[in-house]
Amino acid sequence: MQIYCLKNKHTSTQTATILSTILDHCGFFYSWIETKEATGAGGLFLEYAPTEAKTEAPQTCLRIPALLPPARLSEKQSSWEEKKIAGETIPLLDGSLLQPEQSNCFNIDIIANVYYHLMRTEESGFTHPDQIDPEGRDGILYTYGGVQLPLVDILTDHFGQWLEQKATEYGAVLFKKAAWPAGQEFAVALTHDVDFIRAFHPLKKVFLKLKARAGLTRDLSAQELENQDQQHWGFEQLLSFYDKKKWQATFFFIAKYSEGRHFRYRINSRRMKALFKKLVGDNHEIALHPSRFAFEHPRRYAVEKQKLEQVSGSTVKGMRQHYLRALFPAIWEKAAALGLNYEATLCYRRKSGFRSGTCRPYFVVAGKKEIVSVPTNFFENTLPNEGADVESALQEIRLIIKHVKQHAGLLTALWHTNHILQPAAYVKIWQEFLKLLEQEKPYIATLSAHSRWIEQRRAIQMQCLADGEIEISFPTRTEEFTLLLPKAPTLLEIENPEIIFNLEDRFLYIQNKNTQKSFILNITFQ
Repeated sequence: MQIYCLKNKHTSTQTATILSTILDHCGFFYSWIETKEATGAGGLFLEYAPTEAKTEAPQTCLRIPALLPPARLSEKQSSWEEKKIAGETIPLLDGSLLQPEQSNCFNIDIIANVYYHLMRTEESGFTHPDQIDPEGRDGILYTYGGVQLPLVDILTDHFGQWLEQKATEYGAVLFKKAAWPAGQEFAVALTHDVDFIRAFHPLKKVFLKLKARAGLTRDLSAQELENQDQQHWGFEQLLSFYDKKKWQATFFFIAKYSEGRHFRYRINSRRMKALFKKLVGDNHEIALHPSRFAFEHPRRYAVEKQKLEQVSGSTVKGMRQHYLRALFPAIWEKAAALGLNYEATLCYRRKSGFRSGTCRPYFVVAGKKEIVSVPTNFFENTLPNEGADVESALQEIRLIIKHVKQHAGLLTALWHTNHILQPAAYVKIWQEFLKLLEQEKPYIATLSAHSRWIEQRRAIQMQCLADGEIEISFPTRTEEFTLLLPKAPTLLEIENPEIIFNLEDRFLYIQNKNTQKSFILNITFQ
């Protein structure tokens, strides 16, 4: 059975985007149709409308109550109500819980709640990036002790289970797309902000060395100064490890040499050009780390992106704002204006967790374009005692992995390259984190690869044909994906010799090496 989302007078661009996001996260196949088209179609229907509104949809129509349409929401949502879902007590927007419950109507205005968090409604009153509390204490998630709880994912998965239950009541079968290409439980993006490549500005180091050699200071010897500088360049060790594991990572570079009194690095130096060549050759990603004050001076974005692309010889597809100094949704609009595919600034500055309540990347409408917003879960300074407490930091990372794995999400970790070799606490945390990944075996890729997969996964479509056959169509660039069946089938036939498939329990692994656009699947359940 197919899912049809009905467009009606209550369907705004905002509500359509959020409902599509929810269904994408659940992995359902769906399409949008006008209400008047529903009468002749067979399937499961969804509509967002007030509970008292009349509908022309068929009997198999399920309703999401429009109790708090997104247009009515503001950052001043002062009252909340709590509900226990999947063993967790989560806050819901006051007035978004349907009482009493009604048949064929979900009991929560999930559109309003998901929109509030994903679109950062509670931050919409800020006018300057520095007004935002680095620990997120201004937000409702902090108030309810849930900055490390993926509230949106809990709510979304709860809705997905309700949808599957309703389909079963109608005697229907809902197919789903697995979250990741080969059915992995979760995914990981290893990302690195390149803020510093040395401990001292070259002129300062020369001056300090002269003082040390003249005996004017006992703080550091000339050799110790050199050693400190080398400790900030951890690329050889890091890239050697990645090469051994066949892992690819994303590196964010600053294209502006100076930021006030801070001196970074010149990306057109011989050393940096050699690094770029190595990264590109190893299939790592080069992304933009806009300079500290770029958000207040937006012309710098295009200048810095162009410079980074020219020097690195690589097309920049994403960015993360330096110091996380940005406002939402404005930063998404700036990224879209640059022609980027994704934006990864969404992260607490002094707290690990889920700033938008989700561990899943999601599409946002920025101007006239859609881009992928990728939440970042942690970096050194967001861990307990800013990473100085190793055991507590590892415990927090394990908790994040647990949540991401539970919701088949994407864990995006940030580790600054100048902390690969020092200090000792950071080195220990980083190495133990990598060991955890080796044990878990997630799907590891660059952020551009993840965003491309998310775009392709959304584009995969299903159409029910006669005699129980279904047609799967997908973008030609998609070489493999996994279909999650509701149960193990008794008969399965694919009418296309070019498609390679392997069935393991409920997972149907499909390889499409010849990039066929569609194939017919004949499947029977007992």
